[in-house]
Amino acid sequence: MDTAQPLADRDNPNLHVIGEGAYVTPRLLYLDVTPEKVVLMPREMSKMAMFGLTVLVTPLFAIFGVVAFMFGEHPWIDVGLVAAVWAVTCSIGVVVGWKTHRDSLQGPWLIIDRVKREFVFPRTGESFSFDEIDHLQDIGTYPFQASKWSEETCSSELHLVVNENGTQRRIPFLCGADDTTDEFHQLANALADLNLVPVKRIRGSTNSEVINQSWLTPELVNNA
Repeated sequence: MDTAQPLADRDNPNLHVIGEGAYVTPRLLYLDVTPEKVVLMPREMSKMAMFGLTVLVTPLFAIFGVVAFMFGEHPWIDVGLVAAVWAVTCSIGVVVGWKTHRDSLQGPWLIIDRVKREFVFPRTGESFSFDEIDHLQDIGTYPFQASKWSEETCSSELHLVVNENGTQRRIPFLCGADDTTDEFHQLANALADLNLVPVKRIRGSTNSEVINQSWLTPELVNNA
């Protein structure tokens, strides 16, 4: 089968995201490439990033508060409601910022050892030799099973697919933080260009029954 051809196969679980893996924002990742290793690193976030949302929304809420006080039927109650929404919004922003900051200090997400020829996931302790790996896949389609994603929502995941006893097992190690299908597009292209293991892209659309598969690794483009 030529994987560059579309497949109308919405019931195949291997063509759908599964809602697992660590949630990341791909723009906060970068590849550190050397002749010996390829390391997928998080960008170290400043502690001040935890308060970024607070800085952005506070002026807006201040304006809402003034408007509510001047024109509201119950000025102090209305201002209190605005202040409560501001506090909740800022609290959520601080929690998300703290988690992002913490994750950025926990080291690499992935190490590809070119000398030992293996993929290593330092945060989980798993490792796989190149010989065990069938391919890496950038997948963005509907979920196969009901989960936190609604039936209408697409999302992105990055999987390592390994061969085990004649079958394939997907290891979803990264999951996009936004409900879009294309979050790992650039990262997958960069990994494919390194030509270490085959890299595949799988895409679905909310407006079509067709699911497309294509190889990104240069010598596998348009080949099975």
